Amino acid sequence: MNDAVLATVGFDVLALPWLTVAGDLASQWEIGKEVFSFGSSVRYTAPVVRTLALANVPDRRDDRLDGSLGIKLTNNRGLTGLANLYFPLRGAGLQAPLIWTLGAQYDF
Repeated sequence: MNDAVLATVGFDVLALPWLTVAGDLASQWEIGKEVFSFGSSVRYTAPVVRTLALANVPDRRDDRLDGSLGIKLTNNRGLTGLANLYFPLRGAGLQAPLIWTLGAQYDF
């Protein structure tokens, strides 16, 4: 990975007395010249002459932009539930198409 600029912006708002909604944008933008290289290929001569590429990694920048959306539900008995979705808005390298989380908390 080269040097990068990271930026995150988000919000949370109390929509109802028992519902909080939150959202985020998280980004990572590469800067500078690419410093890592796999090389092009290697040539084997035994047992059969052949040439193979060292890797099939695309030659492009891995600038990322991801979004997150979540909710938190509370009641007056100390029970809190939450759900969150994290998803890529711009494809860059290996990424899951969606990451979700669920949680519960009880205050006593």
